[in-house]
Amino acid sequence: MGQFHINFGNSLKEQGHNVVYALADRLPFYTEAITLENDKYYVFSDFFQENFDESTFDNKYHNININKLFFSDFDRNIIHQEMKALDQDLYEKLMINLVNFFDTIISENEINICVYESISNSFAYTAFEVLKVNGIPYCGYGGSRLKGRFELYTEEFGSTTRFENIFNNVELNNVSADIQLYVDEFLEQYRKATEMPTYHPKGTHLDWNHSIFKKYLDIDKVNLLLGSLEFLFKEYKSIKYSYMIGNPFLKLLKNFKLQLKKQVRIRYAHKYFDKNLKVEKYYIYPQHFKPESSTSVLARHYCDDVALIRNIAFNLPFGTKLYVKEHFVNFGKLSTKYYKELKKIPNVRLISHEENIQKLLVNSLGVITLTSTVGFEGLLYNKPVFVFGNVFYQCHPNCFKITSYDDLEKILKRNVIVVDQDVNRKFIVAYYRNTIKGNVYYNLSSEGFTQTNFNEQFLKAIDERFFN
Repeated sequence: MGQFHINFGNSLKEQGHNVVYALADRLPFYTEAITLENDKYYVFSDFFQENFDESTFDNKYHNININKLFFSDFDRNIIHQEMKALDQDLYEKLMINLVNFFDTIISENEINICVYESISNSFAYTAFEVLKVNGIPYCGYGGSRLKGRFELYTEEFGSTTRFENIFNNVELNNVSADIQLYVDEFLEQYRKATEMPTYHPKGTHLDWNHSIFKKYLDIDKVNLLLGSLEFLFKEYKSIKYSYMIGNPFLKLLKNFKLQLKKQVRIRYAHKYFDKNLKVEKYYIYPQHFKPESSTSVLARHYCDDVALIRNIAFNLPFGTKLYVKEHFVNFGKLSTKYYKELKKIPNVRLISHEENIQKLLVNSLGVITLTSTVGFEGLLYNKPVFVFGNVFYQCHPNCFKITSYDDLEKILKRNVIVVDQDVNRKFIVAYYRNTIKGNVYYNLSSEGFTQTNFNEQFLKAIDERFFN
């Protein structure tokens, strides 16, 4: 991943731009053998160590919700990876230094734009907020729900406002013939309910049944292990300040332990899922792949799955079930205790990741979700979708933003009027226009794209959006 960003920086320099790199710690120098000898760069762990006792930041940053910025790391590392929590004093010093780190970069350089991925951790989130205070745009990239296309994330919650503006201004009679053909072919797959197009490929190392030996006995994992050991030997004094990784060797062991637990769980977790489903009224709640920004950034108030599902279930109309559909990547990660808690809720049914989502959607009353792609797919089946999080498709006429559980109860009691299919043509036209041809997978060649293709498209999109 580090080399991917270095290559992108080189493309920027070839076009005459000055590039300044910001790194959270020095681990990539060892695990990916990246070199920045001829580049200007800042390393946060170095900055943190040098300024550890700093107790404040500039007054202009006092309106930032600092605690919010750390939640994604808390959710990922402490909740899901069972890592040790930071003590309060270290946490406060960390967040003060993160703000000052990016303020220093801005004050010492002429920064016009920050380029990274979507906001997914406190490092990126702090950069976004500090940049915003100083009037500098943040531009992240990430995959879209359209295969072979990616998005630019220029807002705190991706591109929700920009997408809504595009959607509201689409005039179908002005859409080019080639885009109309693309849209109609895309929607036809939903109308036939045969095989839904997907942006998330299966048969990768993310799959629940991917061999643990294939996952860990490959050259990348070996390099990561060896690089982590070298980092520990040469940079042991900086471990306290390398907050995102801590001791990388111990983190690798922790992850391996979690993978072993997963292998055990998948042997018996199937028994918790409901089989021989009846004909009944139900809404679908798709479980999210965790941890990731789709929940910890875009829906941070609703990250406690058990509490969320319980509250949804007890606000459904009487006689209606909530089908909690397992995510195919998540299977095996969740504890027995988790499944047992959900099984206690009288109107909840646990649905296996192996169940056909198209059939479930077609026969459902709708989708209740945080930000899931299943919500996007439900809209294309002309189903009402109820979202708690912040997601681009919330502007669709058949999507209802939920701000409280009381809200959900009131909306579900109403007769929801579903707008006709033609709105989906406008919706996908807008989404197509909000995306760019290319693939953000780091192994780009497998999809027929190269990093050169991606760099060219990304730079062109940045120029058009920010500098023209």
